[in-house]
Amino acid sequence: WLKSFQSSSSYCCLFLILPCCNCAKPLYRTNEMLVAAPAAAVAAASNASGRLGRLVAKSSSNQLVLLVERRRGCASKAAKEAPRVAVVGTGLVGLTAADSLRQRGFRVTLIDRQPTVAGECSFANAALLMRSYSRPKTATMSQLIKWSTSFDQPVHVSWRAFIDPYMALFGMRFFLSGPQTEKAIQATTQITDKLARLSIEHIEDIIKKKKLDVSLLKEGVLMYCRDPAKLNALVEETKSSFPPEQHADRFRVVSAEECLKLEPLLENQKAEIVGGLFWFPDQTICSLTFCRQLASKLAEEGVEFIHGEEVTSTFASGSNPRAAVLQMASGKKVEAEAIVLAAGVGTGRLLSKLSPTGAPPVPLYGMRGHSCTVDVTHMVQQQQQQQ
Repeated sequence: WLKSFQSSSSYCCLFLILPCCNCAKPLYRTNEMLVAAPAAAVAAASNASGRLGRLVAKSSSNQLVLLVERRRGCASKAAKEAPRVAVVGTGLVGLTAADSLRQRGFRVTLIDRQPTVAGECSFANAALLMRSYSRPKTATMSQLIKWSTSFDQPVHVSWRAFIDPYMALFGMRFFLSGPQTEKAIQATTQITDKLARLSIEHIEDIIKKKKLDVSLLKEGVLMYCRDPAKLNALVEETKSSFPPEQHADRFRVVSAEECLKLEPLLENQKAEIVGGLFWFPDQTICSLTFCRQLASKLAEEGVEFIHGEEVTSTFASGSNPRAAVLQMASGKKVEAEAIVLAAGVGTGRLLSKLSPTGAPPVPLYGMRGHSCTVDVTHMVQQQQQQQ
């Protein structure tokens, strides 16, 4: 299907490749991979070859589909004959995708516009491995009205946000692209929850197999509230997102006293806290350390890195009918038989060039984030002196 997809489409692109994982009820088996792709390209590939992967989910706009496709191993091929995959982005997603591809016998080239790995989002990302955010960030029409008219909801959508025409357009596309009924939201939550679990297991597997000196903080994630109405709304929304039999395995409602026990640093706010939700399976990792160490291992294993080069466009290869050429801003070109886009918000710009309609199949919008860097050298020195 991969070859059909590439040859029958005007753009050969895989938007997401996730590793396989053995679990009690896996989303896909060890000889399969999970692929997200434009529906138009999938339809063209199906008509051309008569073969199509097992459909897992699709967006409500029918622009993007999620398939489970049987993997064709290429480990037996000579290294120079193995298909080349170009991964755009050397953050946490791009590096882990590259590792999975390399293990399956592909030649991998990683490309990033920054001079080093993890130069953007993954540099100061909290890297929360969270099943608590499995619920899609879309809403039914009734929920959307509540979010925009009431401050008692877990999410408040300010009407002032729509003054920005780009934000307004993104909001509309975001709403239309996602599930808009309670039943569809629950079904999508089950899929994303499985993906979140696979992500956590895969990160742990990489750290173990690659012997990375990175620690996982397995202390869960606490969401606390200062307003009883917001807490009740948060609990109600969370419980409605999962079947009752799954609640005990994912979260528990905690009192104000339990919040302080879980996070003693909240002591100075104890008079304001009314309670919260504790997602005990969630974990945290230092994404910068993880990315740097994984990149070092991949380089030792023969993965090619191209830094300081920004991909501006792609076009069909003249010499290989199953390949595409990535054009860099500097004029440099890289030929690959498949492309993985892991360029963060920049993925939207690239997808717009690949899509027949000129619009990416998934809405992306850059949001503002904050980080704080604190020099704690003196604390480390004090600790060493005490020891």
